[in-house]
This record gives sequence, structure tokens and C-alpha cells, in this order.
Amino acid sequence: MKEILERKQLSYLKTLVEATFKTVDPFGTKGDIFPESFTDKLILCPVNGYRLEEKQFRALIQACKSFNCDRIFFSEVEGFNIIELDENDIEGKYLNHYYKMDITNQNIDNLYDEYLKMELILENAIYTETGNFGVLVSHEEHAVLGGKKDLIDKFKEFYPEWVSERLNFKEMWEYYSKSNKVVESWYGKLIRYIYG
Repeated sequence: MKEILERKQLSYLKTLVEATFKTVDPFGTKGDIFPESFTDKLILCPVNGYRLEEKQFRALIQACKSFNCDRIFFSEVEGFNIIELDENDIEGKYLNHYYKMDITNQNIDNLYDEYLKMELILENAIYTETGNFGVLVSHEEHAVLGGKKDLIDKFKEFYPEWVSERLNFKEMWEYYSKSNKVVESWYGKLIRYIYG
């Protein structure tokens, strides 16, 4: 794991984020989250704060390895939204943290520990150079995963718990909606977007 600080590298991450996400809003209130080429989508719930749970993360890494993806990136997307940053604003003005992680057979067992060491204290995105998938991790105990069908199918194979996570999300937000009517404005739209 390596933190990314250089302007040129941040500009490159900006292009990757723009290719992977149509918006970095994990509730979908600003429109579709993923490009049309990401035909399969899932909600992961719960997550571990601003991180995926270990089983979710390991399944994602295994799916990446299955498709010869050997590097993933992490960007905080709350605060200074990398998509909205002007090229001239990137250097010296960002407050967020950006990381890259190489996936090798030698380090695969230690990657979750490396992930936990990242200073991800805001909503964040996980994505690749290959453009096979994207994940947005929300501050509201869930993540949205979108990608190409073959990669999402492989993720499901490594993470059979995905089946129950839609119900987890539904139950969590039914509970929250008792005290927060704002939920009604986005919940149904997000479920229709993710699951059709």
C-alpha cells in the first residue's frame, strides 16, 4: 500500500474515477452511480465503518485476481470530490487521502491488514485501472458495488453472503426511517437502480 501525493498521479486517479463512477454519491440521489457498462450492482451491508468488512474485501481481491487485476486504488470522495476538482486545484488543496495497493500472490494474505492501515476517514471509492468494477463505501453502514457481469459473478462466488445483504440494508433503513423521513426520498430509487 502506498499513499499517492503527487499531482500527476492524482490527475491520473481523477481520470480513473471519472471513468468508473458517474457520481460518487453512494445513495444515488444525484443520478446513476455507475456507467451503463456496469450491468451488475450490489449493496453490501453492513460494512466496517468506512471500510468493507474483511470477507467482503477478500472476495473483492479474489475476484480481481481472477481477472488479472493486480492493482486497486482507494480515494476518499467526501470533502474535496476528486471528480469536481479542477486540474489546478489538485496540488496542495486536497484534504483527502488516496492510495494504491498492489495485489500479488506473496502479499494477498496481508492486504486486509494493509487496508485497515489506510487513513480512510470519509466516504471513499475503490476502483481499478482496468475499469471492471467500482465500490463506494458510505458513512451510513453500506457500500454499493457495480461492475461488469463476469467480475460481479466471481465476487458472488467468493462472497455467498451477498444474498442476505439486500435484506440487511432494507431492515437497517426501515429502522432509521422511523426517525428520519428523508430516507423515503432516496431509498426506493436506489433499490430500483441496484436491483432493477
